[in-house]
Amino acid sequence: KPLANITSSFSAREIFANTELHMDAIKVIGFDYDFTLASYTNEVQRFIYSSARDVLVDEKLYPAELSAIEYDKTFAIRGLTFDKERGLLFKLGPNFKVDLSTVFRGRRRLDEDEALAALGGMAHVRRAPGSDSLVGIFDQFSLAEACLLADVCEFLHREQISFSPAAVFEDVTKSIGKVHLTGQMHREVMSDVERYLHRSPKLRQLLEELGESGVDTFVLSNSSFDYIDVGMRYLCGDDWMELFRATLTEAHKPSFYQSRNPFRKVALDQGATGQRRLEWSPVTSIERMCAYSHGNVTDLMKMTGWRGPEVLYIGDHVFADLRTPARFHGWWTGAIIRELEKEIAVERTEEFQQLKFQLQLVEEIAVER
Repeated sequence: KPLANITSSFSAREIFANTELHMDAIKVIGFDYDFTLASYTNEVQRFIYSSARDVLVDEKLYPAELSAIEYDKTFAIRGLTFDKERGLLFKLGPNFKVDLSTVFRGRRRLDEDEALAALGGMAHVRRAPGSDSLVGIFDQFSLAEACLLADVCEFLHREQISFSPAAVFEDVTKSIGKVHLTGQMHREVMSDVERYLHRSPKLRQLLEELGESGVDTFVLSNSSFDYIDVGMRYLCGDDWMELFRATLTEAHKPSFYQSRNPFRKVALDQGATGQRRLEWSPVTSIERMCAYSHGNVTDLMKMTGWRGPEVLYIGDHVFADLRTPARFHGWWTGAIIRELEKEIAVERTEEFQQLKFQLQLVEEIAVER
């Protein structure tokens, strides 16, 4: 029998580190907003999916039958790759080796022989110089895109309609982009925050305890101040800005870490027009209870006096939040990965442990033979 306590030593509520970090050396902790301070319900993905689907049908004139397809929250995860040349969705390892058990054409999972044939006889794929044929799905907002992409490809395969995967990818991506860039998603979330945001009862307590311990906190997000303001009022109360040393919005990450874009102060008083404006005067200091737009990390560090190794930044995007600030500025970075909650819960079940134990026995027998 497998050991009953093999996974009992950890839970999904713990912090996992892949390097040694001394928290007593951390003087500053920053947070992204989307999928970090704010935890979205599946209704957000469903809205993005259905809105982009309607763009495909109404504006790009895809078959009207596609209007009936719906978002499937169980289909896609972060970390997948779409091959625009072959029209395949799969999990790609760090050495560009495809996990053959994860290859999908549309919504149909290929068996390993089919997957290998579809990949040209090799499980190892490599992006040619100058090619953008392999596209990664890295952030949570991309889950609706991956599902819609697979559903459209599945429909075209099923109806035996010839198509270019690269063309379908372009249309789906532009349709998803329109939902974001026009502010459609933000307006929808702001109109019904209770539907789209999970309550985080301990969030305010966490931020208050960090401040009381002498740690500076800041929010650094690509979202607008108005959008963040509505969500944070719902999560932490109307005085939420008092919880942060700096409020930085529309930062344009990851270029925020390498550009020299100037900060613009956000006028918190909307005035008679009801519209938020950015002030014209130069920003020479970052003040508490003020909001700023654009900017760059060099000016941020200079005006606050923060040092790179003293900063821990929590986000969700591999490049915009984790790799780039660590690589170029020495920030420590971390991520809230909600998918691990389900993964760990499954691994802790007796059924999983039994199957894992049986698999190990089979592999040992195969090696001996």
